[in-house]
Amino acid sequence: MRRPEPDDQSPHDTPAGAPGRAKAVALLAPLLVLMAVAQVYAITDPDYWWHERTGQVIAETGSVPRTDPFSFTAAGRAWVNSSWLSDYLLYAVASQFGYAGNVVVFTAITLLTALVVYATCRRRQLGEPASALLTMVWFAVAKPPANVRTQMITVLFVAVVAFGLTAYRQARRGRLWWFPPLLLVWINLHGGWVMGFALLALAILAVLGRRLDGRAAAGAVPLRPLLVAGALGIAACFLNPWGWRLVLHPFGYATSSAYGLATIAEWHSPSFDDPRTMLFAGLLLATMALGLAASPLGATEVLWAVVVVLMALRSMRHIPLCAVVLVPLVGARLQAVLPRLRAGVAEVRWRFILAFVPLIVAGIAVLLAASKELPANIGARPSDVGYPATAVSCIKERNLQGNIANEYGWGGYLIHALYPGRRVFIDGRDMYGGKLIEELTGVMGARPGWQQRLRALDVRVAVVNKDRPLAAAMTESPDWTELCAGPVERLFARSEEGVPRPGFPGIRR
Repeated sequence: MRRPEPDDQSPHDTPAGAPGRAKAVALLAPLLVLMAVAQVYAITDPDYWWHERTGQVIAETGSVPRTDPFSFTAAGRAWVNSSWLSDYLLYAVASQFGYAGNVVVFTAITLLTALVVYATCRRRQLGEPASALLTMVWFAVAKPPANVRTQMITVLFVAVVAFGLTAYRQARRGRLWWFPPLLLVWINLHGGWVMGFALLALAILAVLGRRLDGRAAAGAVPLRPLLVAGALGIAACFLNPWGWRLVLHPFGYATSSAYGLATIAEWHSPSFDDPRTMLFAGLLLATMALGLAASPLGATEVLWAVVVVLMALRSMRHIPLCAVVLVPLVGARLQAVLPRLRAGVAEVRWRFILAFVPLIVAGIAVLLAASKELPANIGARPSDVGYPATAVSCIKERNLQGNIANEYGWGGYLIHALYPGRRVFIDGRDMYGGKLIEELTGVMGARPGWQQRLRALDVRVAVVNKDRPLAAAMTESPDWTELCAGPVERLFARSEEGVPRPGFPGIRR
């Protein structure tokens, strides 16, 4: 008799039953509370500012911007905005409920992702206690530094696709009707929709490989629904304001912005000197120690793991995506090695579950202590800690006009505060290309020729990080006058023939 392949194995359901459901809720709820509190104490994402301002433009004009309205370096250039619908929704929520409303929405997205990870672990034969613990591991590895970040929409949808395909392959029947409408929504919310299609394509590749190898048998994973879902998913992706241009946009960005990806911190490979990446390193070590090419996993899981791990090693931005796929796979191998992890919550005593409550309370206390320098970012407006708020106030007070040279990470903030009256040098949108980012790096580093470049671009105002070489160079230059300085920034305005313009009194600090 043929030995079943890993992909052919049926799941061993371990339902908690009605008596165990209360214990399961009591075990999972404190973990979700801790996650929700962690979301409150977080910085404002640098891209949130331009996302919300773009949503306002869409709401007020009734159309999606097709060219760049925000910068002077790319003014009039075609803009394919892969998050246009997210931008509109961010503005719609903020206009009704303030920034706190978006915090609630994205906290809900994070908690939904956690529940999907938990459900996927349960599908992988782990009991409720082990699934809850692995869900917490996922959050510790994947938590982004910002609480309202559109990338978390992709993390949620990747978790949904991984769960849906896992359930389909285990059941070996049914249809994948949910996949095309998911991609239809996803491609209009965030450019990470490619990951959802990649998971499906890898599952198809694994099934095809088995069939070509002659190992297909009765009860094997059906191929046709996968192919139909993929074809309909591709068709659904073309239902967007830009058609094929938005479909191809993620692929073009990765190839056209090599320098930009090399200079933007979150696109760097993870540094394992950073304590925040040590948990990710632990997850990788567990993956290597357990191995994924063994029962109860199969070719699909191996392909998934290889792709997401390579992505995460290439860029720390992809660590949340890697974790949402990899944690349940590691859990599947753990329960195969340690069968006790399959134990259901009904076998756990109440005293053990209740012991989690003081541990979670202690965890929240530690979190609050660690976040004492950050405000609870749930106000009507997002926190501007770390952003050039003093410079913006000075620009408005003095009614400074003209093009603004700015730090890459501050462009969105300046767009939010100063549009439509002024335009920025650069911001976090994926439309500038590596050449402009290289140029900005040279200017901010006060490399030879920086003055000529700013004059050629008719830059009249500069908002510079106070520790940048450019700040020191502008202080010494007769062509620039420092107007004010804030906690993180210094504001300069161009002088005419070395003499400050009228209305530019001394420095305000």
